Amino acid sequence: MSQKEYCRLHLFDPMGISENAHWWKDGQGIVDGGDGLQISSRDAAKFGQLFLNGGNWNGEQLVPAAWVEASTSIQNPGPGGSTGQYGYQWWIRTHVTGEYGTHATPYKNQSFDTYFAFGYGGQFIYVVPELELVTVFTCRGYNFYAPRPYFTDYVLNAYMGE
Repeated sequence: MSQKEYCRLHLFDPMGISENAHWWKDGQGIVDGGDGLQISSRDAAKFGQLFLNGGNWNGEQLVPAAWVEASTSIQNPGPGGSTGQYGYQWWIRTHVTGEYGTHATPYKNQSFDTYFAFGYGGQFIYVVPELELVTVFTCRGYNFYAPRPYFTDYVLNAYMGE
C-alpha cells in the first residue's frame, strides 16, 4: 500500500481531509513523508486539533496517544536560535505574547508552551494546549518566519483580554 493510500485510509478519510491532499514526489516517484504534503488550511487545522486531542478524532483513536506525547516532547535540541527544539515532526518552543513588538498591547505579557509544524515558505500549524488553541498560517514567501509575529503579537494577545 502506498503512503497516500495508507494515510487516506487511516487518517484522511476518518478526518474528512480533502481528496486533493497529496505529497510531492521526487524524480523516481518516491515520497519521503517528511515534507511536501499539500493540504488546505482547514485540513491543516484538523491535524493540529487531532494532536491537541491526544490523537483522538471524534471518539476514534487515529494516532496512539503515546506517539502524540512523544512527538510533541523534546527529542532533539534543534538548531538553536529562535526556531526551538524538536520532537517528531513537531517543533517545541515557548512563545510570549507580544514578543516581536509589532502590536502594542495593554495586557501583561504571558508565556505559553507551544508545539508547531513548520513548513516550506512559512506554513505553520501552532498548537497551544493551555489555551486549547490551534492556529494555521499559510503564506508564500522567502521569510519562512514571517507568520510568527502575527501569532505572538496578535493571536496570543487576543487571548489576554478580559
